[in-house]
Amino acid sequence: MNCSPSTASPSGDIAGRLGYHDAPAFSRAYRRWTGSTPGRSRTPTSRSDIANW
Repeated sequence: MNCSPSTASPSGDIAGRLGYHDAPAFSRAYRRWTGSTPGRSRTPTSRSDIANW
């Protein structure tokens, strides 16, 4: 199961698969772990990211 934010799955689906009751709780935890939100992690930030997107 791929639960990375680079997948096309909505964060609410990923949150549920990981045992979170709602997407905001998952987003807060993700931000604590990575320093970024799941949505921002999905956004390509460099040309190489865009090529792999």
